[in-house]
Amino acid sequence: MPVDVKQVLIVDDDSEIRELLTTVLRSRGFHVEAVGDGAAMRGALAKMNFHLVVLDALLRLENGQTLADHVRQLDIPVLMISGDPSQLMAMSERHVEVMSKPLRVSSFVERVRTMTESVGQA
Repeated sequence: MPVDVKQVLIVDDDSEIRELLTTVLRSRGFHVEAVGDGAAMRGALAKMNFHLVVLDALLRLENGQTLADHVRQLDIPVLMISGDPSQLMAMSERHVEVMSKPLRVSSFVERVRTMTESVGQA
């Protein structure tokens, strides 16, 4: 894999959303891994270095905020997605990037691109 390819981990318990986001990002040149829960997320993070984690705020089995805190401790940016405005408000107050569902593809891709390009440029 070329060095400049950005690696993104998608964590969403809705398989249709995982597949859609994976397809969209891969078609734009990103390397994407997609998982459905926090345990699989932790496993993927242990095996691979990611430039960004796209995380659903309302996973069925685990709290998205807790998972976001775990990812941020690893110095990996998090883009939290949710259809629940209260979840988005809570995460933005914790300085996590947020986007509301339904996602506009162009806006989503642009946000992912911006966040992955800024990794390591502090």
